[in-house]
Amino acid sequence: ARPTDEAVKQAKILIIDRDEQVAELVGEHLLAHGFSDVQTAAESTSALSTIESLLPDLVLLDVRMKPVSGLEILDRMRRSDRMEHIPVIVLTNDNKEAVKVTALNLGANDILTKPVRSSELVSRVRNALSEKVYHDQLVAYSMQLESDVLQDELTGIANRRAFEYEI
Repeated sequence: ARPTDEAVKQAKILIIDRDEQVAELVGEHLLAHGFSDVQTAAESTSALSTIESLLPDLVLLDVRMKPVSGLEILDRMRRSDRMEHIPVIVLTNDNKEAVKVTALNLGANDILTKPVRSSELVSRVRNALSEKVYHDQLVAYSMQLESDVLQDELTGIANRRAFEYEI
C-alpha cells in the first residue's frame, strides 16, 4: 500500500543551506504545510556528520556551499551504505544545465531552483518522501519475508533453508 499522508508528513527533513535565512524560510513553508519534523543546518564541514547522526528521510541540499560543496556532500552520501538511500533534493540558484546534470549524475533525486516557489517545494518534497516511505515499507516487508522463509512457522526455529542460506 502507498504511504499515508500522515506517514509522509511525520518524516524527518533536513535542510542544509549556506544561507540560514533561506533554510529557515524553506523550513517555515514546510511546517506551514503540515510537515512536523524539519531541521536546518548551515555548516558544510559538519553536514555529513549531521546527516549520518540524524539519518533524515529527506535532505534539501544547497549546491553552492563552502568549503565543502553540496555536490561533494551528495557524492559522499551516495558512497555511504548508511546514507545512499536518503533522497536528496538539490537547491541551486544556478540555472546552468551543467550544474543540474552533474547533480543528477551524482544521484540527486530532484532539483529546485532558487527562489523556490512554495507550492512546487511542497509538491516535490511530498513526492520524494512518499517514495522514501514506500521504499522503507518494502525493505521492512522484505526482511519479514526472509525471516518467515527461514523459520519453521510452528516452532519458530531455523529450518533447513536457513541452514542452506548460511552455507
